[in-house]
Amino acid sequence: MAMLEHRLSGMDNFFLQIEHPRRLMTVSSLWIFDGPLVSRVVYDAIDQLCEDFPRYASVPAHGSPMETAIWSNPIGWQPHMNVEHYRLGKAPAPDTLEKYVTDMLARPFDYSKPLWELHAISGLEGEKCAFLWKAHHCLADGHGFIESLLEITSRSGKKKAIPISGRRRIGAKRPLNDIPEQIYFLLPFWFRCLLSWCCLWAARIHALWITLMHDLWVSLLCFLPARLSHHADFFYNGLQSYKKEVGWSDTIRLKDVRAVRRALGGTVNDIMVLVITRCIKGYLEEIGLRDDDFVRLFVPISQRDVDDQSFQNVVSGTWGWFSMKDLDTSELLAQVRSEMLAVKTSQVPRFMYQFFVQTLLDYFPGLLIPFMPTVNRFANIPHGVFTNMVGPTQPVEFGGKAISRIYVLPPQSGKGSLAIGLVSYCDQVNIAVLTDAHPRYPHVAESICKRFAPEFNLLMREVNMKTTRK
Repeated sequence: MAMLEHRLSGMDNFFLQIEHPRRLMTVSSLWIFDGPLVSRVVYDAIDQLCEDFPRYASVPAHGSPMETAIWSNPIGWQPHMNVEHYRLGKAPAPDTLEKYVTDMLARPFDYSKPLWELHAISGLEGEKCAFLWKAHHCLADGHGFIESLLEITSRSGKKKAIPISGRRRIGAKRPLNDIPEQIYFLLPFWFRCLLSWCCLWAARIHALWITLMHDLWVSLLCFLPARLSHHADFFYNGLQSYKKEVGWSDTIRLKDVRAVRRALGGTVNDIMVLVITRCIKGYLEEIGLRDDDFVRLFVPISQRDVDDQSFQNVVSGTWGWFSMKDLDTSELLAQVRSEMLAVKTSQVPRFMYQFFVQTLLDYFPGLLIPFMPTVNRFANIPHGVFTNMVGPTQPVEFGGKAISRIYVLPPQSGKGSLAIGLVSYCDQVNIAVLTDAHPRYPHVAESICKRFAPEFNLLMREVNMKTTRK
């Protein structure tokens, strides 16, 4: 077993310290298989995982308010000690798997062992089985977590670089104007150059303006009192519920999402945010409890270099506001695109990551302790967390069987918040949602997930009508 006694980074310290007993800092992924796996192959893969990524075999130890903890190997520990087997009943109800996953995600880690678990779940309908991977966010961000797990699948050794959320691809061609090509190239060359230059600078000024307004609003919310800054929808009185609920959606085809994107503009992410916003709006209006005009989502922004696939925390993020007003599709997409542009170009995440987290918390790990009430107040500002992962485009195998479906989940941000994970795998896209179980908002995770595919299908029908009328 590889030895590791490196210090925790500032971001590792951050996730370790902000964990709350009723709001765990757990990243997770659920894998569904169509048949039973070969146990020996699974355990060999887990041993390899701990060998290749030593944090899976380490615990944070010897830390103090003035001294950063180190990653240390626990004496006598073996990887199989973090694996649990569970079999559903002989005739499991449709929601039996969801209930088990919910219970395991609400259970804190044992800090005397490495902060990850694998739950091997059998007894699903049709002899299917499921693997629930969960890890503490102090080990790595979601990108590093999923990448490490995929390293022990059949994808290892033949992978391609995966685009990182929040970074634009270098060299991507972006149109500078909306003039049809047949007209544009009839214009004099000097006029085309002048027009392109004006459009380029207009786009830059527009991006700078909306980013500045976004960052000013984010800063203002940080100073407002809690009753004015936290979200109203999904919030409730009393302590945060320690009981959770989880749900996952049917899949939609990635090629259909791309077709919608080509017809309407924007990115795949923009289209998915639009659909999720409408799912949330539809649920709140169905139960008659929508008070907010915007859903605030915390969007993680990777601080990695394009080719960085390391197993560590290299992430920051900021809030985005997405309209729940009665807007038609073109208006809502324009608002989402503008807001996502501000989120991606905001300098707040990079400043917080480089200065506050990676510098101050790296050398003064106890600095955050007196400010935990403030951190908890900030955690209640957004309605939830939205993260997306780009998975393999071809089926991958683990334990001798192909993975048929993959779901991912980030941790919650605050009381009543939604943890929304979107993942693409084999040209299929789905979401999973984790949130508090509270009688004021019944079956919220399941309801939002059930709306996901139908809401997208309605959007696709609208696009088909628009394109066929031309």
